[in-house]
Amino acid sequence: MLRLETEWSKIWATISYGWEGPGFYREWSRAGSDPIEMQGPCLDPINAQTQYLTALLDLFRLLLQSTDYAERLKRHYRMFRDTVERADDGRGSLEVNHIENKRKRLRDLRRRRRHSH
Repeated sequence: MLRLETEWSKIWATISYGWEGPGFYREWSRAGSDPIEMQGPCLDPINAQTQYLTALLDLFRLLLQSTDYAERLKRHYRMFRDTVERADDGRGSLEVNHIENKRKRLRDLRRRRRHSH
């Protein structure tokens, strides 16, 4: 379990997860990359790892057996990409989105306070 006394802010393993088919990775990757190796979970060779990398990769593979968990990862990735693409389209930036979301939360809090009496 990761807690403060176990250095919870430390990077313990960097795991990549490719859920697309080989054709996607063949088109997306640079020449020389094996699209088969890009599918599924794997340890990222250029980022931080620790002695626990194998156990953490096994745990991640176990979590992926849950279709709900795998779908949640895909959904969160899509949310992230949508935000980046909106910023790239000039329709907004991360800062503008952050400010707008903060305004919405403040409005919701004010409404809840008025209706809670």
